[in-house]
Amino acid sequence: MYNSRLYARYDYDTKIYDIDVRYYAIRIPLLFGYTLPGTKLRPKFSVGLNSVLLPGREFAASRYVPENDIEFPVNDDRFTGFHFGLTLRTEFMYKVNEKLDLKLGLAYERRAPASNFRHLMDYQVIHSLAVNFGASFTISKK
Repeated sequence: MYNSRLYARYDYDTKIYDIDVRYYAIRIPLLFGYTLPGTKLRPKFSVGLNSVLLPGREFAASRYVPENDIEFPVNDDRFTGFHFGLTLRTEFMYKVNEKLDLKLGLAYERRAPASNFRHLMDYQVIHSLAVNFGASFTISKK
């Protein structure tokens, strides 16, 4: 779960829109991966689908019409609460000892709203690139 904020300003048909969106995201990935064999260093490649739920979303939008010098709010409470995407990931795992592995990974994600009903932010496509570092350890080995 993570918190995001997006601010966008764009000009469409001589009207200027300001959009400020804040939301929490819960990712539910379904990844298929393959780890290459090795003793110390093992690369892993994964690809999969990513479902993202957006609970607690808040937004403020306004439209400014330059010829009238008027700014007024845009009321659209139909901001899509579900995104669907694709994830590509590569990871290198280094075996320090029998109980500890260090991991370094790179993940790319592309996601978009699951519907396209001309709601606020329905055409927003999100691309993200993440660098991950972590460790995994065995508590007990039988």
